[in-house]
Amino acid sequence: MKLHLWIGLFIHSVALAQSNGAIPLNYASPPASDLVYEGKLISPTEAFELSQQGFDLSTLDPSEEQDVWKNRFQPNDRIENRIFPDQD
Repeated sequence: MKLHLWIGLFIHSVALAQSNGAIPLNYASPPASDLVYEGKLISPTEAFELSQQGFDLSTLDPSEEQDVWKNRFQPNDRIENRIFPDQD
């Protein structure tokens, strides 16, 4: 049983070592549809055109129209406001 585990781990590590990495240099899918550039919502096509001009899309924030993303700290998010269990 242990031999099967070691063989599986070896095969998995070899496959990972041969991969190109986690960050793609060329994207196969279109950019997000909710990106904000210079204060306005841009389309995926506009975002793609910006990326082709050398702009780093990772510096853009998504729109704050959804409940998922707000570009600010909420009071309860600060580490000093969190309650941690006593460590004995």
